[in-house]
Amino acid sequence: MIDSYGDIKITAGGDYEDGLHLEDELGLTVFDSTWRARMEVRETYAGALVCTFAHPDENEDGTLIVDDNGDIWWEMTADVTATLPPTYDDEGKAGAALFADLELWLPSAPTRRKKPTTPFRVFITPEVTQG
Repeated sequence: MIDSYGDIKITAGGDYEDGLHLEDELGLTVFDSTWRARMEVRETYAGALVCTFAHPDENEDGTLIVDDNGDIWWEMTADVTATLPPTYDDEGKAGAALFADLELWLPSAPTRRKKPTTPFRVFITPEVTQG
């Protein structure tokens, strides 16, 4: 059982963006814009794929960019978040979380993959204000 997760919270029907900064134990930037990254959100670890974040030229549900400061940013447009299945019921009670992890690699060595963070629990809040 994994006992440590990061949380990602997406509100359906709204533009979404989030990110994180990665450094090594000395405070040095480990990743820069030469790296590519991908994140898949699934119902369970081996379950159905819900959505994918990837480099903009890969044309996935959302984009995921690594910059030269060691920051990793992911975003998704409102029209895509509106299609995601909520993990909360109509009374706002959280149901089962979805799961994701972050994977990075250098295009020059695509089979050498790094997973530098804990996995994520993903919660999708249903849209209340619609219009």
